[in-house]
Amino acid sequence: MLLDCDTGVDDALALILALRSPELDVLGVTTVSGNCHVDLATRNTLLVLEQLRLPQPPPVARGCDRPLHLPLQTATDVHGRDGLGGITALTGADGRRRYPEPALTPTGATGPEPMVDLARAHGQSLTLLCTGPLTNLATALALDRRAMAGVERVVFMGGAIRVPGNVTPVAEFNIAVDPHAAQAVLDSGLPLVMVPLDVTTRTVLTEAALQAAAARRFGWLSRLVLDLTAGYMAFHREAVGVAGALMHDPLTVGELLAPSLTHKTPLSVGVECEGALTRGMTVADLRSRPTGRRPAPNVEVAMEVEAPRFLDLFLERATG
Repeated sequence: MLLDCDTGVDDALALILALRSPELDVLGVTTVSGNCHVDLATRNTLLVLEQLRLPQPPPVARGCDRPLHLPLQTATDVHGRDGLGGITALTGADGRRRYPEPALTPTGATGPEPMVDLARAHGQSLTLLCTGPLTNLATALALDRRAMAGVERVVFMGGAIRVPGNVTPVAEFNIAVDPHAAQAVLDSGLPLVMVPLDVTTRTVLTEAALQAAAARRFGWLSRLVLDLTAGYMAFHREAVGVAGALMHDPLTVGELLAPSLTHKTPLSVGVECEGALTRGMTVADLRSRPTGRRPAPNVEVAMEVEAPRFLDLFLERATG
């Protein structure tokens, strides 16, 4: 798999889950502007990889720095000024930073180029997992559509089908940041799996559950997850009224680890790119129609989730 992310807090948790899961072979990570600017997302990705103490971290490539046609919209109010919930300001008893600047560095390639290279090299054995705006993937499709058409599937976090949006009344953040890229991906004909707010907002990691899991097996990894989620949980408690952390991006990794965690429905989905009130809205055709008159589905959408089973899986991998 290749992981494409705009590394804020939940992307960091997704990275931890993916790289702590032996079922997944992470060949590389690409970054994109979204939760924060791509330069910060790249630094955050390298910082998390370094903290994971991997013998051979996957290469990280800096991707697109702005949406295809719109000004960049970030979410530092959710993820903190550093994009990681403020952990880069934490210090130990000796006054040193608990999470210093990473020594790891990105590759010289840009985000879309490694996508194309891996698609050419691995074809149907490659899965793309996207947890940020789809700018890199849309750009990769423009570079080499034939190569990208050969991947096994694309699993992405984004959209809201039967629930409200989280950045406007109707739009989910990743899609709202770059709706034109999302539409290009939905039009691509690639095998797509969408993990929308319909399931991620029902997957809440509570502070009590995390503290209990960390207490059972406390160590450097538990400390990292506790530090990452403290500010993120505070935001959800104060601004959203949710007692815990919404696990948007980690659940998308969970979709790869155990597809039975979600119940998926094939749907025809498009993105509103122009509306003054509706830009970024994912519009699914939910009309009841006779067979033969239904629009052809272009994406499998996760509509139900076994949240407790996923949260157990996450805590087992991320606090061990």
